[in-house]
Amino acid sequence: MGQIPVDAKENEVVAIPKLLGLIDVRKRIVTIGAIGCQKEIARTIIGGGGDDLLRVKDNRPALARGMRDFFLDAEKDGFPGKHWEYTEETDGDHGRVEVRRVWACEDIN
Repeated sequence: MGQIPVDAKENEVVAIPKLLGLIDVRKRIVTIGAIGCQKEIARTIIGGGGDDLLRVKDNRPALARGMRDFFLDAEKDGFPGKHWEYTEETDGDHGRVEVRRVWACEDIN
């Protein structure tokens, strides 16, 4: 776990790579919220010998659609040669119902 200050003119996308440069991610799973779902951040984690668990939200429609299609197609085919898991959680808060679905796969290449 780590934390660094973010300058007033910066945001998390700028700060995350700086933080990753300060911590040892080898053989670790790095989890980051949707704002950190960036190619360069994923490359930094994987390049450092870590694994990543990045959140994809619908505000990145092409990426979300691509990921959803990958997992739905792979699920139909039984994920040949790949280990995968799925879980779903539904809860309500502040007058709305939230459904969270998580698909995880060791290798999506």
